[in-house]
Amino acid sequence: MRHWFVLLLLLAPSLSLGQSGADQKTRPQHESNEAKPNPSASSVNPQPSTPTKENQAEQQTPKCPLPVWTDPFWSNWALVLVGGVAAWIALGTLADVKEQAVAAKISAEAAKKSADFAQKAVMISERADILLDGVAVVPSRTGIIDGDAQLKLRYKNFGRTRAKDVRLKAQMLIEGMQLTNATQELPTLVMGVGQEQTISFQSFGECLTEATFSSIMQGKITLRFEAWAAYEDVFGASYTTRDVGTFLPRRQVFMLDEKTAG
Repeated sequence: MRHWFVLLLLLAPSLSLGQSGADQKTRPQHESNEAKPNPSASSVNPQPSTPTKENQAEQQTPKCPLPVWTDPFWSNWALVLVGGVAAWIALGTLADVKEQAVAAKISAEAAKKSADFAQKAVMISERADILLDGVAVVPSRTGIIDGDAQLKLRYKNFGRTRAKDVRLKAQMLIEGMQLTNATQELPTLVMGVGQEQTISFQSFGECLTEATFSSIMQGKITLRFEAWAAYEDVFGASYTTRDVGTFLPRRQVFMLDEKTAG
């Protein structure tokens, strides 16, 4: 018995090796049988395998999460903020431009007024100025004021530029009477700086009767004259002057009652 037991112990490894070799010989055949495609199974479309919950969690949860500020919500609010600041700056700029426009308009108006004032000042200071310079009763050759005496009016250009289209006119007046040869008017002329022009009436005897002249010298009748000077200066402005005088028989001169310079 003891010898059989020892023999079995010696044969046990060899038996196990023989079984494992048989298994190795049969396993490749089995794997080859499984590797061969099954015609019946190839006709059926394989169904996609559904991912497990763990796989879904791994796909949904990013391994490196993005920062919070990369969310589109914050970028949109940033754009709104930038737009608001830009609108505020634009409104401020528009207000500044409006103020500058108002200031420029005021400055332009002030400059225009100043220029107009300066131009007007130049025109006034440089304009022609024709005025009545003297009124005289020129005695006759005998040296006395009689029927041969005559009235003369002298005009002068006191301005600093010449006057053109000058028209000088004068007349003698007695209230309630129609006088003959009592109006004198010179042709249109040009008067330079400092130039003089004289309007000479005919003698009193040619304009008045002897009785009328005697009444004037006695102070019973008032003799007056009225004269005008109309002209245009080199700046294109027009002017008119008017003078009125009354004869004083005791002094035998004319006194100016009205003087209007245009």
